[in-house]
Parts: sequence; structure tokens; C-alpha cells
Amino acid sequence: VIDHRGAVNTLLDINRRFAVGARDRVLAISSLSFDLSVYDFFGMLAAGAAVVLLEPQQALDPAHWLALIERHQVSLWNSVPALFSMLLEYAEGERSALPSSLRVAMLSGEDSPDATRTRLGVAADVAADQPGRGDRGVHLVDTVSAATGRSPLAQHSLRQTSGS
Repeated sequence: VIDHRGAVNTLLDINRRFAVGARDRVLAISSLSFDLSVYDFFGMLAAGAAVVLLEPQQALDPAHWLALIERHQVSLWNSVPALFSMLLEYAEGERSALPSSLRVAMLSGEDSPDATRTRLGVAADVAADQPGRGDRGVHLVDTVSAATGRSPLAQHSLRQTSGS
């Protein structure tokens, strides 16, 4: 179990690391009962950013996700790799790239297949691969940049914040 200070530290570090601010939007793809949704709501609200909600009956429809990303200019994606792979496969079938508004993709909760990691570098300006269980914390292990290619950040710890 993560204490309050640890959770807040993670949220604030992600916001600082990816310069999340009031102009950003995240697509709340994860169920509210899943730990990744903590960032979608509390991390985004801490930054003054917006949360775009899915229509419940279309929660697993990548066409719906893509339409919302385009309509609301979603800039952050936060999910398990399997959901992002679904989005990439759908987008690749419809066009060659995701909307340019999507600047950060954070994947965690399970290992990313190599194919997803390779495709991830061209899907967003910055991508973070954060494998592991959310109930034990998040540890950024790798980023992928469309401009520079893969840039491993192994053993790169979250910045500690005081207070909370």
C-alpha cells in the first residue's frame, strides 16, 4: 500500500517531468477501480488540466478513443500497454499517425511488448514506459522520443517533494 505522501509525490513528479499544465487533457481510459485512474484524475486536477471521459458503452472501442482524442485535443495517454496497442492498431488502419495533440504516452501496469515500444516512439513526442504494479509505486525506466529515438533512463528515480 502506498501512503498519501508517496502518491502525491508520484503525481507531482509526473506533472513536473512532462510539464503537464492547464492546457493538457488526458483521456480517462482506465476504469475508476484501476490504480492508473489515480493519475488521470488527481494528477491532472493538480496541474489544472482536464479529464476527458469515455462513453461507458464505448469504453473498449478504439474508434471512440481516437474520435475523443481528436475532438478534445487530448495531449496525454495513460494506460496499460495493451490498450495503447489497440489504439495504435486502429489508428494505423485508418491513417499513418495519431493526432499531433498527443504529446505524452505513459504505459504501465504490465511489460510493454517490443513491438509496442518500437511503435510508441513515433506515436508521441515523449513516451514513458513504467512497468510494475501501481500498488508498489511507479519507477520511470525508459522514455522514447520520436525526435531522438530510444533514451533509456534506467534507475532514474522520481524527484522527492517535501510536504504533502
